[in-house]
Amino acid sequence: METYDLLILGGGPGGYTAAIKAGQLGMKTALIEKETVGGACLNWGCIPTKAWLKSAKLYAQMMHADDYGITLDPKAVSIDFKNFLKRKNKIVKKLTGGVKFLLKKNGVKVYDGFGDIKNDHEATVNGETIGFKNLIIATGATPFFPPIEGLDKAVKNGSAVSARELLDIDTIPEKLSVVGGGVIGVEFATVFNALGAEVSIFEREEDILLTVDEEIRAAFKKKLKADGISVYTSANVTGFKDGSIDVEKDGKKESIPTTLSLVAVGMKPNLKGTENLKLDVDRGAIVTDELLRTNVKNVFAIGDVNGKMPLAHVASSEGLVVID
Repeated sequence: METYDLLILGGGPGGYTAAIKAGQLGMKTALIEKETVGGACLNWGCIPTKAWLKSAKLYAQMMHADDYGITLDPKAVSIDFKNFLKRKNKIVKKLTGGVKFLLKKNGVKVYDGFGDIKNDHEATVNGETIGFKNLIIATGATPFFPPIEGLDKAVKNGSAVSARELLDIDTIPEKLSVVGGGVIGVEFATVFNALGAEVSIFEREEDILLTVDEEIRAAFKKKLKADGISVYTSANVTGFKDGSIDVEKDGKKESIPTTLSLVAVGMKPNLKGTENLKLDVDRGAIVTDELLRTNVKNVFAIGDVNGKMPLAHVASSEGLVVID
């Protein structure tokens, strides 16, 4: 059985940053990742959405070329959505390839597969048992689908999706309903509005972007309105039907037509494979102290799985804290 100074479960921004740093410091390090290294940020989040935003912004600027003193017939400009996706995928592949190179360069052994932690010193992957002295859990989180009537059916037939599935659609929806007015929801609303979709945002709280500074939020809401995006706050989505969603606002119920719905109401930590450790958990997230230590002496938890702050650069910083 191969034994490592450090085993890292999850190859996202927290996991791969910690692995590279550990390798640089001479630790015998292994990383287990069941999909592609880079995690949500590189594969299904920050990076691909920024690629889309860049293309969408360029298209929007071309539609207003006259404002820049450039003569351009808007009718001659169109979106090739297949190439739109191709550009995004090319950027993602380049960056994840760079992460793979850095892991290899720094002597990190990468296991492709699902890691199952058997106890505080052993794990299995692809039927192989490996040992470890220390463990970092960096398994991230996945989109949460709330128990709304008709949502399960809508997810199965593809009329309701998470951000991950939305990044791989092959056509621009005529009407996009965004359920959730957080950063993810507003980002996708901005992209698809620029691409010509009719976009509506539905947020059950009194305002959108509640994690953003108030001044920025106010300015952004003005921009959304100017761009023609409909924003419904204090609006509770109560049901999903074929071609529409049911919304309750101010005591009134309304059925709103939609082609596709993005459900972006939150994330839930990925704990599968860690059950045998009997970790302390609070509201679905692994409990850690200020140095990311769990209740198990040699086990640490970083990134979205500990529920502190779901941001890629926070996960990376936490990984460095643990290695130090």
